[in-house]
Amino acid sequence: MWENVVAQATCEEQALLHKTAERLRVQRAAGLSALRFDGQNVIAHTTLWHLTNGWYELGTVWVERTRRGRGLSADLYRDLFHDHPERNILSTTTNPAALRIGAKVGMRCVRFSALPRIVWTETCCCPYATTGSADNVASCRLRETRCFAQVTEETWLRLDRPAEIDFLALL
Repeated sequence: MWENVVAQATCEEQALLHKTAERLRVQRAAGLSALRFDGQNVIAHTTLWHLTNGWYELGTVWVERTRRGRGLSADLYRDLFHDHPERNILSTTTNPAALRIGAKVGMRCVRFSALPRIVWTETCCCPYATTGSADNVASCRLRETRCFAQVTEETWLRLDRPAEIDFLALL
């Protein structure tokens, strides 16, 4: 089943947070996941994880290794953004490829401080060993130097068009 393949991938891919097949199945049943298949085999997946107060984080983005670089992630993003324009959607990442895909589909790179504090608190969950801080909201050595927040166009408008960051100049 597709959810077992994706759950296994979250254990094998260093950049993915581990998810169970059951959690992935629940996400899809709620209409919060986008997938691509080749016949019966899942080849790409992403989902919107609820953070707080109507905010969702684009995550668990996975494409089967031999299918990478073909635009599948961008297609999945577009599917979710089209299906959920009313939701506030963000992505946080240190992955330059993921940032470029987000920009390609119209996401806006903004300062974490442009986000509601509760959202910022929910999404900044990296361990001390990574960020150098026990309080990632107060202090994080990666924020806006290697780790960036992107929001959908609709979310950016609801945030009153905050200033954008040129992440390419900073990488």
